[in-house]
Amino acid sequence: LKTHYTYFGRKKISVLLYEINSLIKKRNRKSFIDKHLSKNLNSEENFIYFPLHVDIERALLIDAPLFTNQTEVIRQIVKSLPVGMSLYVKEHPSMKSRNWRPISIYKELMKLPNVTVLHPSVNANILLENCSLVIVITGTAAFDAGFYGKSAITLVETEFSDLEHISVLQKNSELPGLI
Repeated sequence: LKTHYTYFGRKKISVLLYEINSLIKKRNRKSFIDKHLSKNLNSEENFIYFPLHVDIERALLIDAPLFTNQTEVIRQIVKSLPVGMSLYVKEHPSMKSRNWRPISIYKELMKLPNVTVLHPSVNANILLENCSLVIVITGTAAFDAGFYGKSAITLVETEFSDLEHISVLQKNSELPGLI
């Protein structure tokens, strides 16, 4: 314990308490997700699909440092939505390994007009098949949209941004026009 740098300054009791606290948070957040996030998709609705990124991840921190606050990104998208269009926001299944997002974030997203927050178990392929458009920060869902004949918008340049079905947002003021 005294020779390895990862243990420096840590006590067994503090590590144990941290793990217990994390386990309780994870269980409470998962319970909220299961009770309140939608598992149903209205295929008749005209919607844009926005998959959340894993927090905190290289793709956001390095590739898109101006878009790390995904709640604010979603607010901007909502302000840019045309009349009659909804935004489906899907939680990333890998957030399970990060103990999910705080419940307050889900509640905040659920309060936004024309936003449906989807359970992580919802099949992304069904969303891609039924959506009108995909918007991502840097994610591969924009790449996948091409397989379904859907257009996509990325908020930053990616290695697949040159594909013809993908548009890259240059300025926030362009978002309504791109949609």
